[in-house]
Amino acid sequence: MTRALARRIHTPIRWAGAGWVRRWNIRTRAAALVALASLAALVTAIAATLVVAPATLGIFFLPVTPPSPIVATVDIKPESLQKRSHGASVLAFIELPSGFDVEDIAVATVRVCLGTDPCGTGGVPATNPKVGDTDADGIPDLKVQFDRASVIALVANIPAPAVVTFTVSGFVGGSAFAGSDTVRVVDPTPESASGSPPPEPTVTPSPTQSTTPSPSPSGPP
Repeated sequence: MTRALARRIHTPIRWAGAGWVRRWNIRTRAAALVALASLAALVTAIAATLVVAPATLGIFFLPVTPPSPIVATVDIKPESLQKRSHGASVLAFIELPSGFDVEDIAVATVRVCLGTDPCGTGGVPATNPKVGDTDADGIPDLKVQFDRASVIALVANIPAPAVVTFTVSGFVGGSAFAGSDTVRVVDPTPESASGSPPPEPTVTPSPTQSTTPSPSPSGPP
């Protein structure tokens, strides 16, 4: 059977209307088989790469937990807010831990918001920054102001009296910072609600009784 196969391989092949064609020996066919095997291996490798690629790209979509913000010490004044008052601006005094300078705070990023989470782009923006040492503790602080009406609007839906937490946050040297303080929300007094002092009470004088002097008794003639 092997000899018959060899004779068949060495026998010229005639194509109808095409004449004699070149002979194909065993070595030529073996080389063709090797080439086909290599091509199949290449296609398999490409297919494997295409299957693995989505999983590799998926790594870039894994959630990244941002670093915790620097814990700042924040003191908010006044310590109580009347919901319909029209007083001066709300102040915040910001102190940073050792290794950070309040002069490096990007004031444009500083905001105050309701709650304990950093404000991000929400809340009320800060204005009028001033570096000092208000509490004279030897640690520099940054004083900023917030529009009072805008701050009161943050607690508009909170019934008074109540104690709420405000957070002041921002960036210093490319790092986030945040600090919180509590403020009392109180009912407005009649004077602050109307914007004018209450009227003085009207005093009605009590009626006076007129006394008629009684005639002096006359003695006997």
